[in-house]
Amino acid sequence: MSGSDDKIHAGFNQFKKAFRDHWENGLKGEDPSHYLLRFYSVECGLKSMININSPREIHRSHEAWRYGVKMDQTKEKLLLEWFDKAEKYIKDYLQEAI
Repeated sequence: MSGSDDKIHAGFNQFKKAFRDHWENGLKGEDPSHYLLRFYSVECGLKSMININSPREIHRSHEAWRYGVKMDQTKEKLLLEWFDKAEKYIKDYLQEAI
């Protein structure tokens, strides 16, 4: 970690390993601490899906749009298409959950 960037950058492999490890350890008990591990497992799994299935600039898009910085049109189009797919997936899931 550098002084100006205190975030730890994790990629697909780290999220995948954390997903498996937290889930396996979360199954070893039936108390809030183990439930929290399962929660973290699912969170890591979802984050790994974003790394794989979204355009790489997703973490920068909000900055570009917020500050009015022009994005590469091809990358912006891919990102917007991914948003459409994500919205449909979420909407379909929520309909099933009712």
